[in-house]
Amino acid sequence: MNILLAKLGNITTNSLKRYHLVCMLLTLTMLLTSCTTTSLKPALAFNPDPVANIYWAAFLQQSNNKSPYNKILGVSGFDQNGVHVKGPIYPLGKSNYVMINRPAIAFSTKSKIFMVAGAELVAKLGGGTYNRIATRFFDSNGKLLKNVNYLFDDKSSLMNISPPQSLDVGSVRIAYNSLLDEFLVTAQRTVFDPKQLQTNKNGIWAQRISYNKGILGDPVELVDMGLMNVNSHSIAFAPIAGTAPSGGRYLLSYAMVSALLLDSQAKLITNVPLNLGLPSGDHAQPDVAFGVISGKPQFLLVYGDGNNQYCSFGTQPCPAWSGVWGTYIDPKKTSYVAGADNNPFPISKITQHIANKYSYQARVDYNTAKQTFFVVWRELPVPTNKADETRTHIRGNKVDYYVGDGDVTKSGIKEPYVNIVISPVTGSCAASPPNVYCPSVEDPNFPDVQGLNGNKVAVYWQENDKVKANATHKVIGKVVIIP
Repeated sequence: MNILLAKLGNITTNSLKRYHLVCMLLTLTMLLTSCTTTSLKPALAFNPDPVANIYWAAFLQQSNNKSPYNKILGVSGFDQNGVHVKGPIYPLGKSNYVMINRPAIAFSTKSKIFMVAGAELVAKLGGGTYNRIATRFFDSNGKLLKNVNYLFDDKSSLMNISPPQSLDVGSVRIAYNSLLDEFLVTAQRTVFDPKQLQTNKNGIWAQRISYNKGILGDPVELVDMGLMNVNSHSIAFAPIAGTAPSGGRYLLSYAMVSALLLDSQAKLITNVPLNLGLPSGDHAQPDVAFGVISGKPQFLLVYGDGNNQYCSFGTQPCPAWSGVWGTYIDPKKTSYVAGADNNPFPISKITQHIANKYSYQARVDYNTAKQTFFVVWRELPVPTNKADETRTHIRGNKVDYYVGDGDVTKSGIKEPYVNIVISPVTGSCAASPPNVYCPSVEDPNFPDVQGLNGNKVAVYWQENDKVKANATHKVIGKVVIIP
């Protein structure tokens, strides 16, 4: 059996700094075959049309009792309350292919279709294997459209070049361009030509695709990492007018953390120098979204930081504040003469936890109705934690305020709201050293967030499945009401 759980969470508040979470579980059991399956690594996209009223969760599905445990791509649809209403569907079929990493999914507001993508392992004639990106369109009812498209299909590359699978927060991503009605698919890839590893081809690549026009041009290399691998990356689109060429702009963020502003054709406009806080050098796994805050169109870049400090105005010395941080980037700004002028600010707020740059796996999305970003991440508290939960879980927080260039020198940066615990938490831990975290029974990973209509966001993640024999993981989710 494959299990997807949808949850409706209602948050009421006495103030913006106090939240109480009330959940109603809605369980869907999908009988596929007599074997037990597991679902992994979700990604979300939403159709904002109030008539459609649906978002889709893409995930990997694995049969646990079928060696070699090959994974396929599944997608299920849910309404605004988190109730399962469509699917699962299998855009690439149920056999004869192998998915190797977390999928990506996006929605076209003009063509009214979804596109899902994932990296596929392909066997070569005569021996050997390579990777490519398989994509498929489908509508809000789950009807599969057209044929499978294959991107980066040069038969000489590997797609998932991030370090261990536990760090695969997103080596394939999609950004939808609402001005041109097309998708930009990005992937971390290592290219072989044909047998010699070309180290200068180790990096991040992009390829454009449209529902109406198909694949648009050849793959474009965005980032050349040389001998270095890429631990993760993210891409977001800003629908700003008056750009040359027309069609808005993209922000790509990657690795430890860097950012590039791209034009509508995925060509470099400028490298964006970043102030990521002090001490520097222990940040990773960026994610990025676009929205309008205080009337200002902005990208919000979020990332995990293992050694940061929070220096509010007049506070000395600066207290430790490791966790999830963010910074705004102006999509209209195309040159940085004097270097970084952005201000990083904290988003997470928990006093004692494992402060590792790879701990958090942060994701961010924008809710238009509330005009706020919502950030989710994986939290690893230590037993001495004084916050509201001492076991591992998924947390979240909203960011509805603007932090401008130079604000920290004027009045100090606003402290984040008190975070909320989103995922269920059960189990207990034996006494351990203060620097060892306490895993919950669920011990969740790989969260994703999607803004919905009204004051809601959907949050999904992967957690341990202790209910069904032979099942190792399940994807579950919750619809959260933003105060």
